[in-house]
Amino acid sequence: MKKVWYIIKLGLGRVTPTALVEKGRNHVTMLTGNPAFLAPNPTPEPSLVALTDACNALDAANQAYAFNKGKLEKEARDLAYENLKVIIRDLGATCSSPARARRTSC
Repeated sequence: MKKVWYIIKLGLGRVTPTALVEKGRNHVTMLTGNPAFLAPNPTPEPSLVALTDACNALDAANQAYAFNKGKLEKEARDLAYENLKVIIRDLGATCSSPARARRTSC
């Protein structure tokens, strides 16, 4: 019997920090009130609050780097960028489990 794999394309390959913030905030908007993630279904892990906080942190770090292109600001921006990418990947894994079970997407 053939195995079927359901994969969610995250689109994080060549995304800029500004675009990643927009993508993260779009995830929060789309998941807020989504019936697939309302009770009694399990809450998304990481939470939407953690995703929002990571978006805000990257946005602040990106603005600080745009204002002062110093080494410390770049390191802070890159760290916040990677943190947000990890959170979005984890959220994609959470979305793929219900998608596999119901054959629908988030």
